[in-house]
Amino acid sequence: LVPEVSYYLLVIAQIDFVYSRFLFPPLVLVCVLVGIAGAALFRQERIGVQIRVAIPCLVVFMSLGYAVAIDLELVYDSRYDAENWFRENVSTPSSVGAISHPQYLPRVQELGYATYPVEMDREAFTRPQPEYLVLTSYNYEDFDDGQRACMRDLVAGQLGYSPVVEFRGRFLGVGSTWLSLGGWGVPVPGKISPALTVLKRTVP
Repeated sequence: LVPEVSYYLLVIAQIDFVYSRFLFPPLVLVCVLVGIAGAALFRQERIGVQIRVAIPCLVVFMSLGYAVAIDLELVYDSRYDAENWFRENVSTPSSVGAISHPQYLPRVQELGYATYPVEMDREAFTRPQPEYLVLTSYNYEDFDDGQRACMRDLVAGQLGYSPVVEFRGRFLGVGSTWLSLGGWGVPVPGKISPALTVLKRTVP
């Protein structure tokens, strides 16, 4: 436990954020501790053998299910669904605006659409804007109060756009699927399946 706690205090607590890869070193030590605890549990003859077997099996079952859910979410990322929707419903080279870093978006530029950056600011929407607009949760989760208020007006149709379709992850998050039960209540790791909203311009 000493290196585990030290790693947390000296690294994670200091930078005040954590990615999954940051936890790989301590996970090795966690596995050792879990193995020791599992062996100690199995030797407790005062506890019924059904319980001694059921608890480790439940941990393994939930862990494997969560791992499968992550793989499925990667394979069926919400951005793939958005790309398919654009292919089927929007002709090229229609203009598509984005309020996000490109790596978090559907690959609309590679699909042949003209792409433009758009600021989440009311004044920006007084100027000509693209025909479609893509909002992604990996961007608006970090909005300040002014940007959030602007986005509420945008989604409500007050800034010349109207939502036409939304895409979300299907395998991770509370209530999504029993496979991810082991990860319910924790943030979705990495940049998997952001919530996406596609809006279409309603004014000339």
